[in-house]
Formats: sequence, C-alpha cells, structure tokens
Amino acid sequence: MNRFRSFLILPLCFPFLISCGKKQNGTNSIELSFLEETVFLGVDEECDFKIQCNKEAPQINYEYNKSIIFYDGNMIKGVGEGYTELKASIDNVSCSCNVYVTLDDIELRISDEELNLDVGEEENISLIYKQSTYPYVYWMSENEDIASVNDDGYVLGVAPGTTNIIGYSHGETYVCKVDVFGVDNSIDDWFIGDESIYGQGFGQKDVSHPERYYLAWGRLKREGIYLAGYCYHSTYSDSLTYWWGNTNFEVKLLVGSNIVTYFASENIICPDATTYMKTTINNQSTSDYDKYYSQFEIFIPYDSYFEMQRISFAFKTEGEKMSFVVGGDSPTIIEDDWWWIDLHYPTNADEMFYLYADGLYEVPKP
Repeated sequence: MNRFRSFLILPLCFPFLISCGKKQNGTNSIELSFLEETVFLGVDEECDFKIQCNKEAPQINYEYNKSIIFYDGNMIKGVGEGYTELKASIDNVSCSCNVYVTLDDIELRISDEELNLDVGEEENISLIYKQSTYPYVYWMSENEDIASVNDDGYVLGVAPGTTNIIGYSHGETYVCKVDVFGVDNSIDDWFIGDESIYGQGFGQKDVSHPERYYLAWGRLKREGIYLAGYCYHSTYSDSLTYWWGNTNFEVKLLVGSNIVTYFASENIICPDATTYMKTTINNQSTSDYDKYYSQFEIFIPYDSYFEMQRISFAFKTEGEKMSFVVGGDSPTIIEDDWWWIDLHYPTNADEMFYLYADGLYEVPKP
C-alpha cells in the first residue's frame, strides 16, 4: 500500500451534473438549465457556456459576483481570483452553477494523500499553495456511503471501507485515499503505506522455517476492542464443525477474574463478535511453509471502557505444528499447533498483553 498522488488534466469547463429548473404551465412550461454544475477558469480565460432555455429570447436575469466573472448567456470569462455562484432565473424558474477562478500556472499539493478514520471521526484535508491553504477547490467523495466531504474539505468517516476523496482545482485532480476503520474484509486501514498505525505487531515465527509466521495488532476504543493481522502458513482447514479445528485466530479477554474466548474463523461465526477471516493461496510462496496467506479481523463489543484492557491471542490450524521459542529467562524450543507469544500464553491471566487506544504493549505504559 503506497502513498500516491493522482493528476488528471481536465477541460477547464469541467462538467459534473446538470443544474436545471422547470415551471409547468400547460404547453407554455419554461425549462432553464446549465449543462455544468461546476466550472473552473483562469483569470482572463474565456469559454463557451450557453444557458439552455426552451423559449426564444426570454428575458433571463443573471446574478453573480462581477469582480470574479463576466457572463452574457453565451460566454463566461474569469475576471478575478475567487468563487461565485452563477444564478440564472426567469419568472419563478432558476438554475445555478459554481464558478471558481484561479491563477494561471499555480502549483498546488494536497495536504494528505491517505487518511485513516474511525466511523464518525472527521478530519480536514486541503490544497496547499506556498505553505498556505488554497480555498478554491471543489471536493467530492467517490463513495459517500464510506466517507463524505463538505465544501471546506472536512472528511467524515461514515462506514468501514475504502474510498477516494477528490479535489478539483484549475483543471487538475488531487486524490486522498480514505480508509474508514472497522471490520470490512480488509486490513488496509491498519496501515499507512507499509507502516502500522497502531504500534508494534506481535506474533510468532517458526524457528526452522521463518517464512511461516503471524503478526497481530490491536486497539481499544470506547465501543469495544479491535484486533487484526495476517499469517503465512503451510496448511488450511475449513471443514470441521468446531471452530478450534479450523484455521483461526483466537482472542482471550480478561473480564474481571474471568477469561472469555473469541475467535475469527472463515466458516464459523463467533457469537457476540464481528469477525472476518480470509485465506488464499500465497502466489509469492518460497516454500511449503508459506503456501497460504490469511487475513483476519475481530471486533469485540465491550460495555465498560477503561484506559487499558488485558488481552492475549494465538493463531492455529489443527495439526500444523510450528517450532517456536518460549521460556523467558530460560528459553526453550517447543512444537505446537497453538502459536502463542512467549510470556503471553492465552489461558494464563498473568501473561496477557496490555491493550490501549494506540496499540498493544507487553507491559503497562509508564
């Protein structure tokens, strides 16, 4: 997953939507429309921009900021840098479009090429010109069901998923990729580029075959607990009727003095949790020990919010034993098909991780 910037040279009169008005009056109905909802121009730049009306030579009234543009019903011209609404009306029928006039040969950059948001979280993006925010931008979302954006560039996470926020200015496009955090069949929202957002990942690696391993990350939110990760492994099982016999990611949560178990498995639903697991053939496999690649996510609703929560986890495919080191000050190599992290054994309350909003910690934060 790489940071990126996208530029697309567009016609300076860039069409978005049709803006129109209509008045019904028998056979004398009036229809009035612009064919573009948004127009970008340079200062002193002209382009054809005719008003569409089904009446011959009607008396149409135009309203706009004359310091920004000039318009005569056929041609639009940029006068000065800025924004204005061009409104046309006749009787009770009206239509309008947005007009942005920008400087020629202006160099702009987008403030963020990737954003990670929670559902309900809002963050501002902008175009930058000479270290300052450039105001003349038209913002839109490719999928408003995932993330929306307003005219000022404030992006709101709506639902888990990935979409692009696009800014249009002066004939170019600027793209910000937005991942909205949640269990959404992808773990991309845990990363920016190749860097984890939520601290260090923990997992276990095969001593004899290091290409076989898994890593997991976690974070604590007011609505509950999120964990996600991936694993490279040699076998895969999805046919057994009990979840611990399938390829799975097991999570144990310390609630009071009780340890409660949750899991993510591809073919069995975990009660009281939202989970995702998908296993595919690893096309970049280098040996028999990394033939499969699994991604997993799990959300555990949690009513009581604290700054920190105790948690542990392991990865398992029944019968796929892996050699790994345990033992702390007296390390030893064991072989097991439950791959737990040394000193954080899932069934031992004294050996659990400490989960905070920004990730997992082996010991409590100072």
